[in-house]
Amino acid sequence: MSKRLKASELLQKLRRIPMECSDIEDSEFSECEGGEPREKEIEISSDNMSDISDISDKENESSESEPENILNVRKRRRARVLSSSESEIESVQASRNEIAEDGTRWKRIQEESASGRLPLHNIFKDTSGLTGYAKRSIMKDKVISAFSLLIDSHILQRIISCTESEASRVLGKKWTLTETKLKAFLGILYARGAYEAKNLKLSYLWNTKWGPSFFSSTMSRNEFLEILKFIRFDKKDDKSRRLKNDKFALISTIWDKFIENSQNCYKPGVNVTIDEQLFPTKAKFYNKTKFGVDMADRMAKKYSVRLKSRRWPLQVFFNILDLAGINAWILYKETTGEQISRKNFMFQLADELAADNEKSRIEQRASKIQSTSKNSAYSRKWCQIRFCNNNKTTIICDLCKKYVCGKCTQMKVYVCKKCDE
Repeated sequence: MSKRLKASELLQKLRRIPMECSDIEDSEFSECEGGEPREKEIEISSDNMSDISDISDKENESSESEPENILNVRKRRRARVLSSSESEIESVQASRNEIAEDGTRWKRIQEESASGRLPLHNIFKDTSGLTGYAKRSIMKDKVISAFSLLIDSHILQRIISCTESEASRVLGKKWTLTETKLKAFLGILYARGAYEAKNLKLSYLWNTKWGPSFFSSTMSRNEFLEILKFIRFDKKDDKSRRLKNDKFALISTIWDKFIENSQNCYKPGVNVTIDEQLFPTKAKFYNKTKFGVDMADRMAKKYSVRLKSRRWPLQVFFNILDLAGINAWILYKETTGEQISRKNFMFQLADELAADNEKSRIEQRASKIQSTSKNSAYSRKWCQIRFCNNNKTTIICDLCKKYVCGKCTQMKVYVCKKCDE
């Protein structure tokens, strides 16, 4: 009888508990007793109500089953919900801090999906194509106007200054290089690339019998090799200091200026193709736009200006010239609307680059008549050019100052007295 009374008393106490305070902890129970209404109410399931009715109907059961039913009721009705502060603490603990070998501290943050529209600064709105600066500067039937936008006078003067410094240091005397000669040097490189003579020795290009006349009329082979030997893109005085912070310092000035000039002339589209040299991972839409990299590589390789050299800055410079030739060709075609092949464009570019130097050589020969005329001051000596059968002569070449006979003479210039004045 006493056990039945205990069960009935417990049932009455459970029924007297207010519905608002049934699932609140002991620390929060005092707030409920104050009479303040709570917005949240925890619903009691039908299973819990059936458990309570089962206790009243089964009071005659054994005392061992009654405590188990009461404990089950409490377990089912008490559901613990994590607060926002506890979830934040767990998320912070989940993130880990990592320290790299150089002391850099990296914090791992859980990635969250961004919902809604993208910010305005992430949306590409600019129009691709030629800039106004390029449209105003490029002229029809003058391909050098497009090339000069990419390889401008700033780059040429930088190369001239560094080359003269290196040559004067090695030779121990003053050595000069003019912008006209440097352009002629570049013109020979582009002409050689247009001929696809990358596997041909330079001596064949200057051969009087087999080589094209463009090379010999533009510049002598020895002069070309001399420029190729001394050409530099950085001065040796402060090279060691800048190499500590910039491993690309030997040609970084030329490269950065070329990139700046290219960006000033053309604005790329939405799907910009990045070479694997600069971005090793596969970017979005790579498979759809990878032809941009492959096409540029094939075009540069077909008419390349590269020469064999162990100096990596010179190889980078050859790469810059290849890219400049391709970019100038695109700029010229889109500006003028002229349909010109890349091979003809390179031939025309080489001719315009070498025109000033070729003209100056002709004027220099014409201004000195004594180079091709007999001079009584000189005694007769054997011809030093040796394209003849050991002839004797008193004629001296004005360029190399060697004795040359009539058979070995390339050009004779006759000027009247009025023009000579």
